[in-house]
Amino acid sequence: MRTVATCLALISAVATEVHAECAFPGAFFSPPSGSVLPPNAVAFLFLPLGELGGRSAAAEPVVTIVMDGVEAQVAVHEEPGGPAYRVFRLLIRAEGHAHATLRTGVATRWLEPVTARYTFDPHWSAPRDSVRVIDVDTEVRYWTCSHNYTRNLTASPWAPAYRVTWGGKRKAVDRGQGKTQIVPGNFWEFFRLADQGSPPRDGFIKLGYANCFGETLADTAGRIYVSVAGLYADGSAVKPGAAVEVPHVRANPPRPIRMLLRLVGNFGLGL
Repeated sequence: MRTVATCLALISAVATEVHAECAFPGAFFSPPSGSVLPPNAVAFLFLPLGELGGRSAAAEPVVTIVMDGVEAQVAVHEEPGGPAYRVFRLLIRAEGHAHATLRTGVATRWLEPVTARYTFDPHWSAPRDSVRVIDVDTEVRYWTCSHNYTRNLTASPWAPAYRVTWGGKRKAVDRGQGKTQIVPGNFWEFFRLADQGSPPRDGFIKLGYANCFGETLADTAGRIYVSVAGLYADGSAVKPGAAVEVPHVRANPPRPIRMLLRLVGNFGLGL
C-alpha cells in the first residue's frame, strides 16, 4: 500500500501542472472571433473527435453566416485532418458588408454550437514570409486521466491553419513529397486557452498523442522531417520554409508511473 500511495502522490503532483488540459476539447473557428478578414475570405472550422471517438457528428457541419440581419448557408469543404479531429474550409463571401457572424449547427452531447464575429477590410493582405519552425521539443507525460506523447513545434508567423508535410527524408519533404494534413494555428484553441480576438505572434503545433485529446498525427514512428506552410484568410498558402528534423518521442514512463498504470489496468480502468 505504501508503494501505491507513493504512486498516487506522484500522479497528483503531475496532475496539478496539467489541470488546464484535463477537460473536453471543443470546436472552434480560425481565425478567432474578433479578427479582421478580406471580403472574400477563407476560415476554418476545427472539430475534435475526442479520445473515446465519435463524439462529433459524422455528417458535415452546417455553418451559417449572418450579415445585416440576413442569414445564409456557408460552403463547407472538408480538408485532411488528424485521427482525433476533422477540419473544414469555409468560403465566406461578404462584399459590401462590414461585419458578419458565423455560426455552426454542431450541437451534440459533447460539443456546443460555435460562434465567431468578423470585420471585413478590402485592404487586408496576408503575410508573404515563409513559415519558419523556430523551436522543436518533445513532451512525454503520464497521469491518471490521460497521457501525452507529442513533438511540439513553434512556428512563425502565426496563421489560421498550417499545412504540415512530413516524411522520413528531408529532401523529399522539401519538395512537398510526403504525408500532408491541416493543423490549427494554435493547438490550445481546442481547449479555449489561446487568446481570443488577437492572433498570437507564433503558432503552436502538437504532433502525436495529446493529453485529453487523442492522436493529432498518426504514423510518426522514428525520426521525421516536417515542413509547415501557412494558410491565410485570403485563401493563399505561403510556401513553407526548409524542413526541420523532429526527433522520435520515447514513451517510457518512470517505474512508479508504470506500477500505477498496471494497478489501474488490473481494475479494468483504461487510461
